[in-house]
Amino acid sequence: MARNTRRAGSAGACLVATVAFFAMAGDAHAQPTCPPGTLIDETLTTGARWQMCWTERAAEGIVFEDIWYQPPGESARRLMKEAGIAQIHVVYDDDRARRHIVTEDGLGAANLADLTPAECPAGTLLSNGSSDVLCQTIAGRGYMYKYYSERVQGYWLELASTSRIGSQTWIARWRFYDDGTIVPAIGATGELTEFGSDPSYGSEVGSGGQIGVGFVTNYYWRFDFDIGSNGADDLVERFEVHPEGSGSTKQLQTSVITQELGESRDPQLKREWRVRDASTTNSDGHAVSYHVEALDGGHAYLGTPAETWASHDVYVTRYDACEKFASQNDTGGGCGGGLGDYLDSESVNGADVVLWYRTTYHHLPRDEDAPYRPTQWRGVILVPRDWSRDNPFSFFGAPWTRQLAMLHLPAPRSQARAR
Repeated sequence: MARNTRRAGSAGACLVATVAFFAMAGDAHAQPTCPPGTLIDETLTTGARWQMCWTERAAEGIVFEDIWYQPPGESARRLMKEAGIAQIHVVYDDDRARRHIVTEDGLGAANLADLTPAECPAGTLLSNGSSDVLCQTIAGRGYMYKYYSERVQGYWLELASTSRIGSQTWIARWRFYDDGTIVPAIGATGELTEFGSDPSYGSEVGSGGQIGVGFVTNYYWRFDFDIGSNGADDLVERFEVHPEGSGSTKQLQTSVITQELGESRDPQLKREWRVRDASTTNSDGHAVSYHVEALDGGHAYLGTPAETWASHDVYVTRYDACEKFASQNDTGGGCGGGLGDYLDSESVNGADVVLWYRTTYHHLPRDEDAPYRPTQWRGVILVPRDWSRDNPFSFFGAPWTRQLAMLHLPAPRSQARAR
């Protein structure tokens, strides 16, 4: 692989154009339809291409729409109609406050920060017309894989925005990897806001005897999947690994979720989910899909009896335009008030599927949180499953069009521009 990398220097400009041509040649119509000034179209150094639209909303902040992914030398496919933050729910251990940041304060509008170039180093600032609200950056992520002398360095496209609400700052970061992985995460920083005197509910911060009250943060994401040419025929499968006998062996059990439901991670069963298209397959005949990796499961939140929307980590629902938020949803027009209300036994088998995912984090304040709390990240990982017949970044034995895309060229100039 290294010897091919050295050859790429003199022909770099020509090969970049060639890679871009083959990236688009797979499907001449494979691109999102975006309002003017909202298209992100990025071909990474390894030849992988991401396309999507972005928009700003008062509640959710930045939302991504009509998301397409294309491995090098292959056709592009649509994978999501919409992806965004559905709620940030904060609960203090002494029950002094329960906050719903998205619906009560909003991540957009006046709370969405106007970023400076210093806040987007080596990146491109994208504007909503009046402010620079989104930082677009390409970065190396280390080895995509390494096997003896065969190795590939990977890259990601990062899109990040910042919302400031009082003394709290929320950073919404989305990373779109060249291998198709999507990692949305939220970083919480700013100042501690709640102090008490009872050590039963927290820990001392500083030498003055102040108790920083512990708190739970529930982050909810909403993924409106539309995989393949007909996005309205997706379905969700559950993977579980069940111990057999003495537990020395584990048996895979795969089941199709046919009706709307809520359920939680199960570390013992290694429960995870995938959303797949009911008809689109790769060239091996395997259904193309996206797999939800339930890795960040160290903390849990069950909620009070009144918080029916907080009973589970994952909810699968059939698309309904009025179901926007995990909690405090607008009930006008007969829509439910939250995730618990959305479950009305509708079929999700071969339907327009929405998957809601929650990550829970409990923070116990410490001295290092003063005066400013270091940014703490929590997120979820979505990976393509059977999107391609093999690793599309394997160089040797790959079609020549794919080999062209693997020659470690300088990153092509983004088609997105500061606006």
